[in-house]
Amino acid sequence: MLTNLATTQDRLKISFATAAASTLVTVLVMICPSFGISAQQAEGKGWKGLIPLRSTRRDVEALLGPPAPGGSLYQTNEATVYVGYSDGPCEKGWPYGWNVDKDTVISLFVSPKEPVMFTDLSLDKNKYLQSRDSHISSRMLYANRADGITIEVDEITGRVKSFTYHPTDSQLKLQCPDAASRLPVGHTQADPFFKFDAYGDLSPKLERERLDAVAAELRRRREADAYLIAYAGKIAHKGEAGARAACARDYLIKKHQIQADRIQVIDGGYREMFEVEVYVEEKDGSIPLARPTLRPSGVKIIQDKPVPTCQVNIEN
Repeated sequence: MLTNLATTQDRLKISFATAAASTLVTVLVMICPSFGISAQQAEGKGWKGLIPLRSTRRDVEALLGPPAPGGSLYQTNEATVYVGYSDGPCEKGWPYGWNVDKDTVISLFVSPKEPVMFTDLSLDKNKYLQSRDSHISSRMLYANRADGITIEVDEITGRVKSFTYHPTDSQLKLQCPDAASRLPVGHTQADPFFKFDAYGDLSPKLERERLDAVAAELRRRREADAYLIAYAGKIAHKGEAGARAACARDYLIKKHQIQADRIQVIDGGYREMFEVEVYVEEKDGSIPLARPTLRPSGVKIIQDKPVPTCQVNIEN
């Protein structure tokens, strides 16, 4: 399988899909006072006074000091803390985020340094949404969305690995529309670590070779579909990404007689450089999502020239 193992933050355990209940936090206050969980957190209001969608980077650094290089990781005597920050309010075509100012806290991922045993919490598991970590099969998540808290447990050792604090259900109205609507109900996101291929602005010959490999994989896996996600660069023609992805799809249909309904085209937005990501996923399975790295407002659009012609025509 051709693949580009790009390092992303997609595998961080900051998830808005799960949270632990307030009674869990109340128990933690009694058994783990050194971990610093307050009565306020028993109401689902963050960690040590840091509250998602309300606190800011300034608040975090006043409490935890400066971050490690990179700007989001903090070390204290009690815990390792990763803070997710907003990069700004909502913007059309930017499929992330919340409608809050830049550097507002979105989530806090807190990993305690002292052992916390899950059995000591005396939880009624029936009250919590339970799911298995998609990357580590021995990890379980216990969650309650209403309180915006999550607990991650290692089933082998019985130790709590992390707590995550994030927006609650009552705050969903602040989520950006493009972010809220990007994953259809009942589907999970395909893991970008396992995408089939990714390539940049190749010559027509080399791009055809990459697409030939996609066609071979689709013939081998008759119950799978291909997803072509194209990203234009920071200087781009209007509609360039969608046009390039449609061109690749047209090649697969005409050259290799792949059924049109087996090839999905996605205009992924913008990255620093032009790129195409290719996923091959089972029908009715996980869905790949675009992961642009540049906001549309930060891209220079060339208006006075047409989109470049298709480079991978079968006649070339």
